[in-house]
Amino acid sequence: SGSLAGATVTPALPLDLSSKFLNLIDEKWSEVAIDPTNASHIYAVAMSGVIYKSTDGGANWTIQCEVDSNAGYYPRVKISPAVDHTVYLASTVGIAKIEALSGATCPTLTLPTGNIGWNYEPIDIDSSGNLILWLNKNNWGGGGYLYKSTNQGSSWTQLYTDNIDLDSGHPLVDPFNSSNILLFRTIDDVNYNNAKILRSTDGGSTFSVVVNSVSGAHWDSINTTGPFFDPAHQDRVYTTRNTCSSDGGATWSA
Repeated sequence: SGSLAGATVTPALPLDLSSKFLNLIDEKWSEVAIDPTNASHIYAVAMSGVIYKSTDGGANWTIQCEVDSNAGYYPRVKISPAVDHTVYLASTVGIAKIEALSGATCPTLTLPTGNIGWNYEPIDIDSSGNLILWLNKNNWGGGGYLYKSTNQGSSWTQLYTDNIDLDSGHPLVDPFNSSNILLFRTIDDVNYNNAKILRSTDGGSTFSVVVNSVSGAHWDSINTTGPFFDPAHQDRVYTTRNTCSSDGGATWSA
């Protein structure tokens, strides 16, 4: 819709997995992610916290490792597009690396100052494999911190901080230009109409507000499950609230 009306977007990967989980029907699934560099590699997160991987498009599955069962609610799998192909699972419990450990506990990252709170999608990964992380100052907001790690979470450098009193933040890195970072900030409020989209063009050092008070921006829509850059068309960004940008997040339309 809006300035992108009539545009045709061809999915980069097949997404029909309806017949791929027949040998895992005893599990309840909360997340499925396809490796952007290899469509045959699929990760599935069970509500129990067990993480599975398929290397043949879903025909067969092996257990990788296991996280706290609380992480099985609203987890987000993030796969590095860089040569390391490191796979992470982010949830309100923390951030873990997904590794082939035959069901043993997944190793977790030591996070810097701040709180994940109710951030269901606190990290993104740039094209070089660097982690971009948002943490609240308090469990329920009070501002927050944006961090960067160039060594898979072994250490962190603070890029930015603010005092915007919103509950959560979701960083989104432009896959074509890692200096362009969007930060979706919102609040779990009964009115669901207090949200902001911030944008940085210098790799996260400074941000400006490009959208203020997005109507109806509940935490499980525009903030956590909604925004994504179109992998096939540079500068296009979409959210599940039927808003889009065709200039890298600088302006938005419905």
